[in-house]
Amino acid sequence: MPQPDISTANDSDDETFHHPSWPERWTHPEFMVSHDERRAHWIQQPWWKDRDRTSVNFIGNFKWPWGFMIYRTVYTPESDEVWTSCLDKITRYIHCGIDHVDGERYSGQDPFPETIIKETYKNVILDDRERWDGASWDQIRADFNVYLKSLGVEVGSDVPRFTACLVIDEKCLRSIMRAFDNPLDQRGVSKVGMRSRMGFVGMIDPTYMEGNSCCVNLYQGFMRVPISSLYELAARQLPCFSMDEICPSVSGPGKVPVHNGSGGYEDDE
Repeated sequence: MPQPDISTANDSDDETFHHPSWPERWTHPEFMVSHDERRAHWIQQPWWKDRDRTSVNFIGNFKWPWGFMIYRTVYTPESDEVWTSCLDKITRYIHCGIDHVDGERYSGQDPFPETIIKETYKNVILDDRERWDGASWDQIRADFNVYLKSLGVEVGSDVPRFTACLVIDEKCLRSIMRAFDNPLDQRGVSKVGMRSRMGFVGMIDPTYMEGNSCCVNLYQGFMRVPISSLYELAARQLPCFSMDEICPSVSGPGKVPVHNGSGGYEDDE
């Protein structure tokens, strides 16, 4: 699929985001009125006052719809067969994360904050065999920075879309295929068993520069993130911290940091 012209990917005066790869502009019933009207209605709701609720805090951190930039860098006959189902599985895990990130604390309360976040989740999928087949982290980082520059936006100005981008390579794709179809099936599984069934994606820091004195602990501007932790990372960590602050350290070359929500560990490259 030809790469869309990213220079026209956004309308700066519009509170909603649009990417030309989407066949039509995103719409939602809550957004048929002005921003001021919608906000005036929301602030009257009891849920609005609970600032400890992850979904309520997250509502104010992004343009609508919210989502990730996802680069596909694996193009094989097998990946062609499972690509769509893997993207669907990521969505299931993110929706599950939205519902369960606060445990059962808000069970029985108005589910609107979680519902609106699930309904306004939409990714940009960068899928181009000629450009991205086997692309390195540095190649993806360079393109992502070109994308941000074309929009005239700063890193972090929209969370998580302009904060970090995701990559699905062959190792990531295979891990997602192995992951439980139902995210709730991972409950009660041992740590060793969980890692063998953990689906993950790569996350790239656009601000990383090799040789930067701020980059310590063998930080390379890249980490893996389990798909079960993507929402928690987007809603709790990325609005407050840079990637180098939350990226787990590794013991040496050939190791990759894995961030699993509140902490992490290292894995083989």
